[in-house]
Amino acid sequence: LESNKLVRPRQSPAEQQVHAAESERDAALLDLKQAVTTAYIQCLLADGESEQAKTALEAGQKFADAAKVQFDAGDAPRSNVVRSQVEVARFAQTLVEAQTARDSAYATLRSLVGLGPSDPLALSDSLTLSMAAVDREAARTLALARRPEVVAAQAQLQASKADADSARGQRAPGFTIEGRRANLNPAAVGWSSVRVGINLPLFDNGRIRAEVAAATAMRLAAEKSAQEAERTALLEVDLAMNERERAIKVTQTFEGAGRLAKAQELLDMAQLGYEKGGNGYLEGIDAQRVFASERVEYLRDIAEVRLANARL
Repeated sequence: LESNKLVRPRQSPAEQQVHAAESERDAALLDLKQAVTTAYIQCLLADGESEQAKTALEAGQKFADAAKVQFDAGDAPRSNVVRSQVEVARFAQTLVEAQTARDSAYATLRSLVGLGPSDPLALSDSLTLSMAAVDREAARTLALARRPEVVAAQAQLQASKADADSARGQRAPGFTIEGRRANLNPAAVGWSSVRVGINLPLFDNGRIRAEVAAATAMRLAAEKSAQEAERTALLEVDLAMNERERAIKVTQTFEGAGRLAKAQELLDMAQLGYEKGGNGYLEGIDAQRVFASERVEYLRDIAEVRLANARL
């Protein structure tokens, strides 16, 4: 048996080290969760962009076919056919790039969740906007209280403080009691023995002083690490909130101001005018390109909102 002055200095740092290790494990799990969430949202975005590129290619092909028919009938110059074929090639290139990005996004998600290349993978929802209110100060407070990396840094700080206290505690006297089922005299049989020891660290040749200095330096380093962890957590919250607010404002221009609806209306008018002979195919292709650009930007801003939500 040892006195509490001898046991506690060893027990407290060990407990804090266990707490720190558990927090670091939680931080690693959180990083994995965020990586999976990010990859999932990127897959949703890649699906939307790929589908939009496919739609644009189909529309462009229809205009190209119509231009070919008009040229064969002598109603349009060959330049119209060539221009429409160039536009179709550009739409086709956009589709290839979108599909390549989609394949990469799905490969990343498969890798993170442990699926093989041939294992089925289906997303459970679509890329929709989440407009739930988020309070910045509440998010900052929650980050300091619950983020595993912050908790781990605080636990390491407490462990370093306990180590410093343990080093200083070596200067204090202590005692031990030891009991054995054998005696101190090897010639005697069947006896038991009890020892009582007293620790009086009167002379240590500077060992305790050196250990105290080293533990104090570790405590100061842990304090800096904890402060940096808190600063980084708050910075990440602020960046995520800023990006979320920016993306929400942009998406509101698509929905509230009707940017996407107007682009769709422009496309419908251009297609109808072309079918009725009121305008040329160039107006239709330009309208299709405008709508595709607006649609992709809208999807990307929705993805930014969801990614920012995942980082909070």
